[in-house]
Amino acid sequence: MNALEIATRNQDELNEIITKNWKTKGLRFDRALRQEAAEAMDSLPWKWWKKGDYDIENLRVEGIDMLHFSFSMLVEMQYRQYSYLENRAVEVIEEFSNSSTLPKDAYANLLESQIDKIVKSTFVEPRDPVEVTIEIFKFIGMLGMSYEDSIKLFLSKRALNEFRTLNKYKEGGYIKVWDGKEDNVYMQDIIKTMKVSDNFVDQVFDKLSSKYEEVKKNAK
Repeated sequence: MNALEIATRNQDELNEIITKNWKTKGLRFDRALRQEAAEAMDSLPWKWWKKGDYDIENLRVEGIDMLHFSFSMLVEMQYRQYSYLENRAVEVIEEFSNSSTLPKDAYANLLESQIDKIVKSTFVEPRDPVEVTIEIFKFIGMLGMSYEDSIKLFLSKRALNEFRTLNKYKEGGYIKVWDGKEDNVYMQDIIKTMKVSDNFVDQVFDKLSSKYEEVKKNAK
């Protein structure tokens, strides 16, 4: 099982935790993806009526969030050609990996144009989740992330989303700030030396659980 298969399998499992029998619900993953794309756009200085700047870290997070929804569409359509898609993802990430060397204005324009392409790809009928996913991986490449790093961040966010759900995030009983920083920052620190594997999510989940017990004790 390659890294992309591991990622989509985990997306399927997470969707089931959040919404039972999710494949029968007609969930609007295209709309959710466009919302994440809009949030990514707001991390760029495109607004001429107010001062803005890049937020590369948030752009990376939004890129991964978009993958959650394109992967959901892949699972929904029962996609199976993951070796092909992984090879294409690696190719496009490498192709666009030097984008940040462009002059600042040109780089911003490139990122903005790519977000627009991602959004447009979700409106094409019949919708092709493969093309949507490839466009997102192009964006990830432009942000200087490797394929392995993108999958690690995806899987760790899947672990964090499940962890939050099981610890009453929706109900408002969850402690999000751990030792002065948000839980997702702690998560990104712990995955730096980890490798993608079948039990990657379980390993991250265990590390989060161990830390959270300490956080809860300190909060009393």
